[in-house]
Amino acid sequence: MLDLRYIPTNNTWSRVKKAYDEGYRNKDASLDDWADPDWAFFHNREEMPIHFIGVWDTVGALGVPDDLEIFNFFDDKKKWQFHDTSLGDNVKHARHAMAIDEMRSCFCVTRWENAIHHPDAVELWFPGVHSDVGGGYAEC
Repeated sequence: MLDLRYIPTNNTWSRVKKAYDEGYRNKDASLDDWADPDWAFFHNREEMPIHFIGVWDTVGALGVPDDLEIFNFFDDKKKWQFHDTSLGDNVKHARHAMAIDEMRSCFCVTRWENAIHHPDAVELWFPGVHSDVGGGYAEC
């Protein structure tokens, strides 16, 4: 989200909090709804190249478990899902370790949408549950 070449000002963190609270957590918000036009880290920026990104068993939906189906009657479950699960064009290499033995619905793996079309993205299944692959259990 932040351009690494940007030099933060005194109010940068309050602006980042506003972006998180009013935009990132709201899937339906557009940048124009909540970003100030003078925010240097959103406008007129060059994409930073990312040489490698590696993730371990990305699961869940913004902190709301998938197995609480009753909430779907009161709210759109898409509101609580990850907003963007695609790899950017600026990512050169990507790896995702996934737990093949996980049966709990709230730990269902969230895969990259476009990994199959990426020139060097690999998503691999490993034995174990989320806490084995993603970390947490002392012994796996």
